Amino acid sequence: MPDSTSSRPSDKLTSAEFETRRADLPEAGRWHELHEGRLVLLSAPEEIHGTIVLNLSRLLAVWLQSRPPGNRGYACHGLGLPVQRDPDTLYFPAISLFLGNTSFLQADRVVASAVPDLVIDIASTNDRRSDMRRRTTAYLQHGVRTIWVPDPFK
Repeated sequence: MPDSTSSRPSDKLTSAEFETRRADLPEAGRWHELHEGRLVLLSAPEEIHGTIVLNLSRLLAVWLQSRPPGNRGYACHGLGLPVQRDPDTLYFPAISLFLGNTSFLQADRVVASAVPDLVIDIASTNDRRSDMRRRTTAYLQHGVRTIWVPDPFK
């Protein structure tokens, strides 16, 4: 299960506070998310997670290049999606795909300011897998049109 790492049990962070504090967390917050205002440390995924991200990224790049110029889109890796506000919840799916001519507007952000067209959230650890129904429901309610959930163990 996810391990809460809040400094005090009563602390609740906003997305903006999480973004500011993320670099000070272990591994620069790489496996941290914000669930209903609370910091959560997810299990680090195994090597298969990275292999899936690499292979899907290659396929998405080819597909994006086949789309008309000016309407291709781009993918972001590990971008925070604010799926709930007050208290804030930020999920960090493996890949978020933005279609259209927005030219990498979300690429340098920690937290997205737009809703992706596709989210790929890999069920590569027990905590990710056990929470996937809640995560996919939150993505849909946030406005994500398509969600892929590769599960390397199925």
